[in-house]
This record gives sequence, structure tokens and C-alpha cells, in this order.
Amino acid sequence: MTYSFTPFREDHMEPILISGAASIWYHSQEFIVERDGDEVLNVYEIRFEGGAGAFKEALKWGSILVVGHGACVYLYDVKEGKALRTLSFDGYFGHLYVFKDLLYVAGDHELYCLGGRGDILWKRDNLGIDGVIIEACEKDILYGAGEWDPPGGWRSFRLNSKTGERLP
Repeated sequence: MTYSFTPFREDHMEPILISGAASIWYHSQEFIVERDGDEVLNVYEIRFEGGAGAFKEALKWGSILVVGHGACVYLYDVKEGKALRTLSFDGYFGHLYVFKDLLYVAGDHELYCLGGRGDILWKRDNLGIDGVIIEACEKDILYGAGEWDPPGGWRSFRLNSKTGERLP
């Protein structure tokens, strides 16, 4: 399965709105095309306010489609056909990571850990000012870095993967 982003609607398929009913009034939109090889399986739509941001990412996590775009992350249960949650960032969405059964969502200065149905298990702020990445997860330890002095001023951190607690 692959996902691509486009500002233009695929005319032959009715898009599935995954950003929730309240977003229908927003003027900006983007479509996420789900493909298996050359075959288009689904077209999803997000509506949003503000800019699109530098990072866009989509992945399937069990039955949940997770889409990071602009300052938000959208979780949509494809089996149940309903929006589960929208995470909003003060700055911007950065990257998605899955380790074991947990989803980690990084932004410009923060990191969320989500459980099976998109429940927020923990949130850790102040990990950087212009980007947070996870480099590895080994035994219950997340190894990551935050950019504190752009460009290139990254500082490493270690967190307990289950609690978000900083480790020495």
C-alpha cells in the first residue's frame, strides 16, 4: 500500500472525508490517494485552515489510517468509517513512527505517544524548537533528537517509550 498527496480530486472516486464533520467548512483541502501498485483503492480528503506545511505522511496502523499534514494529524478508522481524533500542533507536524503496538507522532517541539484506538498515552514537550525525530526504539527506550539551533543543531534525548519520562 502506498499513499500520495494531491491538491486535486480524482474525478472517478468520491473522496472519504477523514478530517471530521466540523472541517467541511474549511476552504483548503488535500486528497490522499491509496494505491496498491497502479490500482487506486481509495481517495481520502482532509480539509484544513492555514498552510499545508513542509511534512506530509500517511500510514495504515491496524485499521486506522493516520495522516500527518500541516499542523494536524488525523486518525480515521477505515473499518468503522469514522474519524477518531485530530491532533493539533502549536507549530507543525513532523513525522510518524510505529514501534510495537504504539504510534509516536512528532512535531516541531513535541512528541505524542498513542495507544490502539488513538488514545493519547503521553505527550512530551520541549524536545526541540524546530524538529523532533526518533532514531530508534530498543527495549522500552526511545532514542531521538531535537533540533535546538537550526540548521543542524541537534541534541540527543532518551525517553521511556511507555511513559515519556526523560532518561539520563
